[in-house]
Amino acid sequence: MLITRQEEIEGQIIRLTDQMANLALHPLTGPRATELRHLARRVKELAGFAENDGQASDGLPSPQPGPGS
Repeated sequence: MLITRQEEIEGQIIRLTDQMANLALHPLTGPRATELRHLARRVKELAGFAENDGQASDGLPSPQPGPGS
């Protein structure tokens, strides 16, 4: 079974958000805050990349701006 680029990105986002959740279980320290920021930035980049592929993370086409936008 071939994995599409979209599925690969979704898997990466799930793993990163799981790491973020695990970090959130502990008291917030400077290093943990830095790691959370790094993970959040990576998720944002991947989510933007997924949208640029023309698909939202749910597999539906990304919404297009309407008239007057």
